[in-house]
Amino acid sequence: MIALWKVCRMNTVDDPPYKPHQRIGVISNAHAGRDFECSVQAFLSGQGVHLEHNFSVPVGHVHKKGHRFDLGGASPPILVECKSYNWTETGNSPSAKLRSLNEAMLYFMLAPTHYRKLLVMQTSKHSNRQESLGAYYVRTQGHLIPPDVEVWELNPESMEGLLLSDSVAPRSDEMARPPADAGGANDMPGTQDFVDAIRARLRQAELGNAGHLDINSGELHRSLGGYPGPKAAMPSCCNAMYAEQRASDQIISQPPKGRGASLTIRYFLPR
Repeated sequence: MIALWKVCRMNTVDDPPYKPHQRIGVISNAHAGRDFECSVQAFLSGQGVHLEHNFSVPVGHVHKKGHRFDLGGASPPILVECKSYNWTETGNSPSAKLRSLNEAMLYFMLAPTHYRKLLVMQTSKHSNRQESLGAYYVRTQGHLIPPDVEVWELNPESMEGLLLSDSVAPRSDEMARPPADAGGANDMPGTQDFVDAIRARLRQAELGNAGHLDINSGELHRSLGGYPGPKAAMPSCCNAMYAEQRASDQIISQPPKGRGASLTIRYFLPR
């Protein structure tokens, strides 16, 4: 997990000015949020991904309107929302914060599909809880996380990140696909099949002491069967490739809409 803990003076109720909804030990919630955005930006920059603040892209269904994400960039195409939320003082479920996180998921869902999408949360732990706030969100609200969104935690002190949700959940059309019959008539690979194949290739490359491995979606799908063909599962193949991508990895070739047979990603090793 990405843990971000900051050491600061702990104000008390008697320390003026006291605001019941103000985070203890910081000038303001807005300052805490901006500080965390800078930590996330620095973390990604250290991985070779340089992003700008308040990156705007069109979002919407039929009619589009510009929306500014906390961080983003066009090359590589990445959108990032940063949340420096903490557990409540009592460790109760933070319903208002969960609603805000779900709102971020809505914007991700309505954003252009070729962008890699990251929700980065500050690691927050509580003595009454066995999991971080980020892990709690993924566990309880995972059904609202779009399949192309990664949920991370970041520790701004150690600058270490942890991927909480790799977002390889099957899309609705894949979930609706009927199971294979006894004769194996439906043997089209699914998202998890592609993920397993990618990880197997990466492990094999690591054993060979390779510094990186380039994987092409068309070749990967062809190796598992079903491509080319009228029922090819190329979106699932590309979703799996994006899900296995880390901040330091590089997109070598990307189709116009983000998902197609020309997608090629360079995965750096070791993982």
